[in-house]
Amino acid sequence: MTVPEDFLANVLDPARLGALEAYDILGSAPEKGFDDVVLLARNICETPVALISLVAADRQWFKARVGFPECGTDLNASVCAHVLAEPDLLVIPDLSRDPRTRSNPLVAGEPGIRFYAGAPLRTPDGEVLGSLCVIDLAPRDGLTVNQAESLRALAGQVMAQMELRRMLADQRRLLGQGEELIRTQAAMLVARGDLAVMLDALVTGAMEAVPHAEGAVIEMREGEELVYRATKGTLVPHAGLRVPLRGSLAGACLLSGEPLLVPDVWEDPRVKRDLVASLGLRSCILVPITRAGRAVGVLKLQSSRRDAFATMDLKLAQVLAGTVSAGLAEVGEAAARREVETLLRRAQEAGGVGVFSVGRDGVLHATPEFCRLYGLPPRDSYPSTDFERLVVPEDAHLVSTATSRMNGQAPRDVEYRIRRPDTGEVRWIARKGELERDEAGHPIRFVGVARDITGQRAEQVALAESERYKTVLLELDDRLRDLADVAEVPRVAAELAGTALGASRAGFGQLDAAGEHVSIEPDWTAPGQASVAGHHRFADYGDFHHNLRQGEPLVVDDVVIDPRTAPHAPALQALDVAAFVDVPLRERGSTVALFFVHDRVPRTWTAQELAFMRAVADRVEVGVSRLRAEERQRLLNHELSHRMKNLFSMVQAVATQTLRGASDIEAAGEVLARRLIALGKAHDILLGGTAERAPLAAVVREGIGVLEAASRRVEVSGPEVEVGGKAALSLALMLHEMTTNAVKYGALAVPEGRVELSWSVSEGDDGLALRLSWRERGGPPVEPPARKGFGTRLIERGLTGQVGGTLALDYPPEGVTCVVEAPLRNFQDEG
Repeated sequence: MTVPEDFLANVLDPARLGALEAYDILGSAPEKGFDDVVLLARNICETPVALISLVAADRQWFKARVGFPECGTDLNASVCAHVLAEPDLLVIPDLSRDPRTRSNPLVAGEPGIRFYAGAPLRTPDGEVLGSLCVIDLAPRDGLTVNQAESLRALAGQVMAQMELRRMLADQRRLLGQGEELIRTQAAMLVARGDLAVMLDALVTGAMEAVPHAEGAVIEMREGEELVYRATKGTLVPHAGLRVPLRGSLAGACLLSGEPLLVPDVWEDPRVKRDLVASLGLRSCILVPITRAGRAVGVLKLQSSRRDAFATMDLKLAQVLAGTVSAGLAEVGEAAARREVETLLRRAQEAGGVGVFSVGRDGVLHATPEFCRLYGLPPRDSYPSTDFERLVVPEDAHLVSTATSRMNGQAPRDVEYRIRRPDTGEVRWIARKGELERDEAGHPIRFVGVARDITGQRAEQVALAESERYKTVLLELDDRLRDLADVAEVPRVAAELAGTALGASRAGFGQLDAAGEHVSIEPDWTAPGQASVAGHHRFADYGDFHHNLRQGEPLVVDDVVIDPRTAPHAPALQALDVAAFVDVPLRERGSTVALFFVHDRVPRTWTAQELAFMRAVADRVEVGVSRLRAEERQRLLNHELSHRMKNLFSMVQAVATQTLRGASDIEAAGEVLARRLIALGKAHDILLGGTAERAPLAAVVREGIGVLEAASRRVEVSGPEVEVGGKAALSLALMLHEMTTNAVKYGALAVPEGRVELSWSVSEGDDGLALRLSWRERGGPPVEPPARKGFGTRLIERGLTGQVGGTLALDYPPEGVTCVVEAPLRNFQDEG
């Protein structure tokens, strides 16, 4: 059998092979832990054969086996190669009937295997290295539910042992680099300030410490460039090369001051492809070199292979870079010697792992690093109780006594907290131990390792906290999406945020225009906590709020200790506030509100908590803006509907009256068109405003402006006054009729004719009154009309029908006059 192409692609996947190589397990000696796993798998699944099979590029190799004579096979005899593509167990009831395996030499020939079940050995990164499998010489229906669960669990134990094996190998490797570090540091001391010698010693030591690196270089900064000053391996031909500081990986490392591990430079946007191709660079590690705390260069180790370096390589490079950094800063032989001694000690402690053993007598023997972890002076031996008493009381049950250890009752792996006697700080310790026995099986000592995992625990807590806050924010999004009341948005947000933070009080406050007062609506409070709703003056609690007005959050962990709040602590404590955070809410560049969280006891606000509060404030800003926009849209729709109803009513009336009894349809159509144009222009004025009102001057100009040539001889004057929608439409129609009549028969029919149109506001018996006056002068002698048409009726009744009041239309010989007077409030009614 040959492995199909799709499975061959899985076998030869570079990432998978790189992960397998990192465990350094192929060809290793048998180990009891792995042997026990295959024995359990065979017994649980009731098969004659069980294997831990690791699939390499050209073979499969068995780390542990039972019931199978060979240590491995060629790929063409591998069934495990098919497991690489499986998300879960691969179960083949009859290998001789399955098209993937029926031609397999182990199936077609000896030993004639028939049944196969394999659980993938999957790394934390998702790469499948092989399988824990069970094999039978006879076909089977499959595994029971319990057998399948057990096989999965045992595969997990295989990976756990492989992870532990790699971790211990990394630690041994780091601790085993002391010789190279000492040689490098000695070379630094001998250099006595000779920069070239120091740099050469560093790259030599780096290549020795990380032997799988193909090339090493120290790039020193010169202005806006980095220069290859010391090179080894494949980079020797490139000595003196200059690369830009900005736009290169080394430049990014130097400018950020942070070390970099780049698995594949081709996937990094910061590289210059033509340059890395000429250097034979595919993966690398880069570490900044500092002088007096400032980055001045970069140590780079590179390889032409992807994923050539691990985190442990980066740690070694950092230790070495620290050596040359110290050399650059030396000011004399004594200072250099002290620095070298310090660096040597740090290098020896870099692994952070302490080793200990406890005998039957309760005496603990430990390495200096183990003592350092516990904050005790290094000594050859201690009573084990000296370490046990440092465990915090809440975790004391996790730590075994000497008696329980010797009885084999001590947990092998345990994590607990201690309080260091030298600093008083609480640290997390991870301890792994094993009970050693003599040839007769009697326990003789408990041995193990310990390391400080405080940072890891903090990261785990931070991650869990971050996930919890994400869940709260999703719930907040769901609830805000269903709200229709603006006032409910901050209330719901404060309730969820305050509960999630475990605070005593949370809420939102509105700032006044001057930013001096804050008005707080009823806020969320924990049980037994009083609300601080009401109006508050910032000055009553101190002058430390000014940054809020600039959009900066205010974070106080303890009002008594913080120098900004200490003078005003009594006022804050009167509100039961010991710690607080104020987050500003901005609108058009100004702080208009704030989100606050109070606690009755001092507390250190974490970065996750502050980010969560900012996210809550942002969601409130968005939620309030959305609801206000929806409310504005509803009002606009209502206004538009209202205006259109008024307009349609007026159009209907104008059309009906214009066409009633008309003998000349074409002429009546022209009149109707002009009247509708005047009506439309007045409506345009209304639509141009934010409310259903319009300036009287604009309505007047549009009413007479339909006949533009004539309108230039109409003199308009009057104060600024706004009129309502109905009055504006009626007034525009009236003025259109007045202008039309003046053009046909009155003052505007001759070039010298003029019209005076004015209005005024005065105090009347019923409040303010508006008086509008039309006077024609210089036209032909005027005679009263023999009959009143629709135009005249529109002038006499149209506007007064809307605003009430009086209208006087007179026809003296010198020119037509029209005076309208009504209460101003009637003109401004928006109904």
